[in-house]
Amino acid sequence: MARNGIIHYQYLFSRDEAEIVNLWQQLSNRQLGTESPSAWADLVNENELNLLKEIVIPAGRALLFEFETITIVVQWLEGSPAQLLPEVVTSPEDADYLLGQTTLVVAPAEELDLPRPLLQETATTVTKYGLLRHNYANRQHHYYHLLPVADRSLEPLALRDLPLLDLGFFRLNQELRLFKDQRKMITQDKREIDRRLASILHKQKQLEQQSEKEKSLFWEETLQELAQLYGTLGSNALVLKNIEATLQLDINRQSKILLRLTKESAGPKALLTDVLPEFSNQLKDFHNTSQQLQLSLQNAKAAIDVVQTQVELIHANETVLLQKEGLSLQVAAAFIEFIVVIYYSLSIWKTLTPETTFHHIPALLKLAVVVGFASAAVAVTHFSAEKFQGHSAARSKLRISLALLVALFGLMLFLSAIY
Repeated sequence: MARNGIIHYQYLFSRDEAEIVNLWQQLSNRQLGTESPSAWADLVNENELNLLKEIVIPAGRALLFEFETITIVVQWLEGSPAQLLPEVVTSPEDADYLLGQTTLVVAPAEELDLPRPLLQETATTVTKYGLLRHNYANRQHHYYHLLPVADRSLEPLALRDLPLLDLGFFRLNQELRLFKDQRKMITQDKREIDRRLASILHKQKQLEQQSEKEKSLFWEETLQELAQLYGTLGSNALVLKNIEATLQLDINRQSKILLRLTKESAGPKALLTDVLPEFSNQLKDFHNTSQQLQLSLQNAKAAIDVVQTQVELIHANETVLLQKEGLSLQVAAAFIEFIVVIYYSLSIWKTLTPETTFHHIPALLKLAVVVGFASAAVAVTHFSAEKFQGHSAARSKLRISLALLVALFGLMLFLSAIY
């Protein structure tokens, strides 16, 4: 390549096929030929960019590359930058299909006819290809001015390093705009959840005067709400983790390209010392937000544990009350059963014994025998139920109760005989 010229890059989203075809058609209308310089063959074959098309146009060549989801249109023109600038086919900088565009001017130090941004404030990075001045004031259009070193091929810079580097910066800026919007919504969610957690803890102090039923209803509703809040925090935490991973991957990629560009070069390296650290600082901000969200996540988990404990305590109290009520009912049922057994036992004894004999048996003795018989009968029924439920200790008790029941029945017969 000649030591003077302009290389213009346009980065378009590959999904916008119509816009890509339209831009390439504008360049094809000026086509002079299709022969590709053999000197570029090795570079194109080992390039990270996939070369789709290449044509000859006035003063240079146009190339169509593809990288992941981005299509790159390159115009490589050789000659005086002042004369070439009007020949460059550009896109509107606010076009929604355009990720960004870049103008690289290759010219010695005495060249004064530079694009206006390069005549204004610029930063400098010394690369193995020469001194590279750059201006990123326009977010959608980057400008570079390379003062090339002698006897150094510029093709690796023009067809690999610079487009990949600039595409990375455009992509990082686009990601940051999207990620900042996501972080804003996540921060709002976090603030609302923190407020809600504080409200729940405050409400806990006001429950002392309410009934157990009202407390139970409140804690169950609160537990459900906390579960939803915890789910929201967890989802947002995962989003932030993915954002951090994406930014870290892209920053590492940029760092790798910059180190390749500046290898064995002495001098200022603004791209490494100023531009890239800005993205690293943004990554730190996202990491801090992620840490704060983790704290809220822990607080929500602690609140869930507290509420679960409250619900379990209330349920335990309800269980105890139910058990007490059940015990009272069992005692009442046993007493009724006892009275019924006494009545029927006495009636059966009286029926089986002659009336004159039955009246001669002392009343207290009859009462004692019948009460004992009823007690033994009730005990037999209860111990039988326990045995069927698998209680091994009930077996011996059942035997004793049965023996007592038979003995008392025998006593009834004996008393009927002797009186």
